[in-house]
Amino acid sequence: YLQNVNLEAALSLKIGDFCFSGDLNINTLEIHGNSIYIGKSFLSIVLNKKINLIDSEQISFNDNSFENCSSLETVEMSLNKCVKFGSFCFSKATNLSNVILNSEQIIFFNNCFDSCSSLSKIECEKVTEIHYFKNSFNEIDIKNASPTNHQNESS
Repeated sequence: YLQNVNLEAALSLKIGDFCFSGDLNINTLEIHGNSIYIGKSFLSIVLNKKINLIDSEQISFNDNSFENCSSLETVEMSLNKCVKFGSFCFSKATNLSNVILNSEQIIFFNNCFDSCSSLSKIECEKVTEIHYFKNSFNEIDIKNASPTNHQNESS
């Protein structure tokens, strides 16, 4: 039983597919690193409270990175440049209610928040550019999260 996971890297950090899998029960996940890549690393684990990514230039979430993490409530990122969320990244994270992103560029791929029925707030601070597809949010109201210069990509 892991209660809190804190991962730190001076430059880059790559968390491969199924790195954290099985019957894990994690309260908080905190990751520090200049360049972070997260594969299908946390698929279907019990991630109870919060993901916190701090002091990063670039973060890439692969497809399905946090799929079925149904206990996850909050994702908070303090970044400088770019964050990319792959397809179905938080799919079926049914208790996810709060996403706070502090990044210049944000890219949401298809079905990123599919079946995130509790998601009520996506807050984007310091954003200059958001790219998303028409089904990135699947009927979640994002009008308060989009800056005036967002780009809606074709699906």
